[in-house]
Amino acid sequence: MISSVFQRCGHGDAVLSREVHDVDAMADEHDDGIGGDYVQFDSQPFCARWMVFALPRLVLRFTREDVGSLHRMRAPTDKWLFFIPLRIRSGVRWDGCVVTPGCHVVCPPSSESLVCHGGGAEFAIVTVAASAAVNLVDAIRDKLPAASAQIIHPPPAEARALTSELIAVRTTLRLFPETMTCDSVADTELRLHGELNRCVREATIEQANRNAAHSRGAIVRRAEAFFREHLDEAVSISQLSTVVGVSERSLRNAFYQVCTTSPKRYLRLLQLHQVRRALRSAPDDHAAVTAAATRHGFYELGRFAGQYRTVFGEPPSVTLHRARHEPAVTRPA
Repeated sequence: MISSVFQRCGHGDAVLSREVHDVDAMADEHDDGIGGDYVQFDSQPFCARWMVFALPRLVLRFTREDVGSLHRMRAPTDKWLFFIPLRIRSGVRWDGCVVTPGCHVVCPPSSESLVCHGGGAEFAIVTVAASAAVNLVDAIRDKLPAASAQIIHPPPAEARALTSELIAVRTTLRLFPETMTCDSVADTELRLHGELNRCVREATIEQANRNAAHSRGAIVRRAEAFFREHLDEAVSISQLSTVVGVSERSLRNAFYQVCTTSPKRYLRLLQLHQVRRALRSAPDDHAAVTAAATRHGFYELGRFAGQYRTVFGEPPSVTLHRARHEPAVTRPA
């Protein structure tokens, strides 16, 4: 389920607010070229909210997800993404590195990240077109030797200034959008761009952590890629570790660092999500549940049904029935 609200600002542009209660809808609802897919961790109703405001040279998004998940996030091919945490709890990880208050995450165009959190995380996302990000790119080019996301640590004063400005903008957009006139929008964008530039230019990077995170993320990606190709098989941890080329201990450590859970649990959740997506496009008959389950490696159907209901709060037959009989969600024009 998705709900959208548009508000008009004083200078005529719209602020789009969205609320999503379906983890499978998240990948489709991200706009501006941000892609990816989600695996929900918590056994509770999914809920995510975000607000989008387009400025002349950049786009602001304010996001909050209330349920723990792993998000495979892909940056657009022609845009840089800057993630600034506004409110985070312990356990937020970006490619296996812990995200702490005051740090920022920089995602170059076409980069892919594994973002894991336990729910309640709030971020501001600043999207800048590559063609308009010359100064920012020059400021971080030597700090990002590879085309991958990186956690950077700006000086505390600069980080606080940018965070405070973003929170003030979010409050204004929520409560007083009519006050955002052309002049105030121009001033806001100028301040944000300047503060972001200062944060990036003065930031430091812990190179050892970056290298370790890259290694852990590569292990998880190789294991998951093999698993996705063998969803209908009983893949063991021993088999996965052999395919990836690491010890079982290293495999488990990589999954705990990147996904905050064991490889067995994460891959089982991935299977359940694949079944759910299959049910939503299956014919409306009881045999479709059995076919989808066995096609994705579940052969003990009673146990499968219990696991499915625990994660998604409904039996698989209800998912199948709703997909066939509920009207499709229509996005606002």
